[in-house]
Amino acid sequence: MQLSTLKRFRFFLRSMRYFYQWNRRVADIDYPPFVVSIEPTNYCNLRCPMCPQSEKRDIDYGLMSTELYAKIINEIKHYAREVILNIGGEPLMNKRLPEFVQMASDAGLYVKFDTNAMLLNEQWTEKILDSPLDEITFSFDSEDKATYEYMRARAKFETVVQNMQYFLKEKKRRKQSQPRVVLQSIKLFKPHQPLDVGPAYRQLFEGLPVDEYRGVWAHDWVGTVETGKYTLPPREKAHYHPCRLLWKNITVSWDGNVYLCCLDLNRQELVDNVRDKSMLDVWFGARMRAARQRLTEERNHESVICNSCDLLYERPEFSAQGLKRVVQENLRHFPVKIHST
Repeated sequence: MQLSTLKRFRFFLRSMRYFYQWNRRVADIDYPPFVVSIEPTNYCNLRCPMCPQSEKRDIDYGLMSTELYAKIINEIKHYAREVILNIGGEPLMNKRLPEFVQMASDAGLYVKFDTNAMLLNEQWTEKILDSPLDEITFSFDSEDKATYEYMRARAKFETVVQNMQYFLKEKKRRKQSQPRVVLQSIKLFKPHQPLDVGPAYRQLFEGLPVDEYRGVWAHDWVGTVETGKYTLPPREKAHYHPCRLLWKNITVSWDGNVYLCCLDLNRQELVDNVRDKSMLDVWFGARMRAARQRLTEERNHESVICNSCDLLYERPEFSAQGLKRVVQENLRHFPVKIHST
């Protein structure tokens, strides 16, 4: 069955509170997070030049345990609407991933993750298509072999194309509507270059069930990637506004650490750990509240990661159009998830 009318109404009211409190720069918010990013692992098989994984880093690596994951899911199922199963690694490097997807879906959460598809062999395809995954994004940056293998160092163009095509053909053969499939191309900025993917890119998947093609510019991961490697797109910095992520998202790494931002792959701003604390204790805690307060007062320079982040210069959404987008964003999964309250 679909989500109950009562739960839909509660999410609608919460989206209104989020819209108001974020736009009005309220640091002491009174609602739980909508989106929870959980990291099955921070190991990655590739070394992409636009990612901190390509640089030498002094951080711990590991795999999230089933016990810790179950603790998180059991807490957030009462208030979250979406789980993103990756932050700084390749999720297919954790063999527990199908179990994680199942647990989150059983809890009534919309579940999605991104993958570079290099490890997406026939066995992984079967496991994913057998799971209740709602959405998968393939990071596939170019239909040109040389460009792709520069962007995805250590990947093999032919292998990745074959893996994605097999996945899509198998999904079509099964006549499955889920998971929703997004093909995303990260591009290095060049003036006058279109952001959208071209006909040759789409032709690789002609007749296959791709739901969305998405082009995005490479960014500098809040200043943690050496930008001399590539040019960043020009940003309009006339409209400072607090980053919306601190008002709607919470980020948990493989070891239970909560970091201020999902872009903090170098683990520079630790908030707390949820092994011995509840997610809500961290979300409403003094450190998260202080971080929101800094942003409301435009003191982002006091934060290592917020100081160089361009998300702070998105145009604020006081308009009716902005309100409509926020409501649609926060309610878009209701028709597809099943979970009674």
